[in-house]
Amino acid sequence: MNTSYLLNLQLLGRYQKRLQQQLHHWQQNYQSRNALAKLDNARLSDIGVTPEQAKQESNKPFWR
Repeated sequence: MNTSYLLNLQLLGRYQKRLQQQLHHWQQNYQSRNALAKLDNARLSDIGVTPEQAKQESNKPFWR
C-alpha cells in the first residue's frame, strides 16, 4: 500500500465520523422538537417556555 492510499483512507474515516456526528445531531433536533411540540401549556409553563416559543422552535427544520 502506498502512502497516498493510506492518507485517503484516513480522510475517508474522518469524513465518515463527521457525517455520523452530523446525522446524530439532526436526529436529536428532530426528536427534541417533536417532543416539545407535544407538550401541553402546563408542561411548557413548567419549563419556562411559552406556547409561541414552543411553536417557533418545533417548526424549525431539523438541520437548523
